[in-house]
Amino acid sequence: MKSFKLFPILALGAVSFFAGCGDDGSSSAPEEAGLASGENAADLPHTPSFSVYSCEEASDAESQAKLESAKSNISDILLDIGDGDFKSARTISAQTKKDFKAVLDKYPGNCEAQLGYALSIVTDLVNNPEIKAFTDTVINKVDLADMGVDDFNRLLVTTDGRLLTTMAQSAMANAIPSIDSAMIYMKNIVGDPNFTCHYTYEDRTFELDRGEFAPTLAALYVIKSVLVFGASLNIDFSANKSYAWMNAMDHRRSVPSESAKQIIALMSKESSFSTVYSQWAPSYKDIPNLLDSAIAFVEVGLQYGIEESKTGLQTQKDDLYIVGDDEMSDVSVSD
Repeated sequence: MKSFKLFPILALGAVSFFAGCGDDGSSSAPEEAGLASGENAADLPHTPSFSVYSCEEASDAESQAKLESAKSNISDILLDIGDGDFKSARTISAQTKKDFKAVLDKYPGNCEAQLGYALSIVTDLVNNPEIKAFTDTVINKVDLADMGVDDFNRLLVTTDGRLLTTMAQSAMANAIPSIDSAMIYMKNIVGDPNFTCHYTYEDRTFELDRGEFAPTLAALYVIKSVLVFGASLNIDFSANKSYAWMNAMDHRRSVPSESAKQIIALMSKESSFSTVYSQWAPSYKDIPNLLDSAIAFVEVGLQYGIEESKTGLQTQKDDLYIVGDDEMSDVSVSD
């Protein structure tokens, strides 16, 4: 149960980890770092725009049943992801997202469906096969020094010769509009201080309110900043789309001239490696603003919890986490 109690709080740690992007003294603007040509860059995603309102009830029995079933599936999806069963999570998530969308089509102002649809978008992102393929090889390595040539080839070049870095960055870019949509729904939900959502997990009913919704919105801002960061940088260190220069170094004590030439080229001032793609520069520059928004919504959630704590434990008994200064509290007011 601890993972569910801590989920809304994790946004704060994530924001703190990435906050360095907003420090003028520690990061370079794209103009200072140099811009990469956009030849290999992912296409810029479109920004969705639609109106939402809250909060209307689903009045017919069929929609109510779909909502309850879909809400219970969210817990199963999170558990499957935690267990590493991504295939099961994808299967359940597809149906769950479809059910939430069906309710939204009928009741656009239903906040429970908006919340569930937004969470389904996040689970889709976690299960994205192209992004996951890019990270699978690295995630079990202690550091890059542990990666051999075979690891790099498997990570960076597909069987049909395409660069997996390019595919992963395209997947990141394509995921951004979905995150934008989830943020639109979550902003609407956070804006209604009276909306609460209840779900049952292991025979206990929990209440979600602004204290959870606002940090969840903050986490979406962090996720978007990570996706923009990942899609913006030129991370291709191939030589004309080939990694033969790395194969040449394998099992040799000295660095072959072909490999040394490519390493020098990557490190030169003229190299575009690790610089920002020109068309992504505006999005890259907006990362600090995304993180500022994340911090602001974490504060909104915590402030809501602090105000709620003033009425005692009774109003928090069904919350995912408790704000207060006693031994039953998960978050201290004094901190």
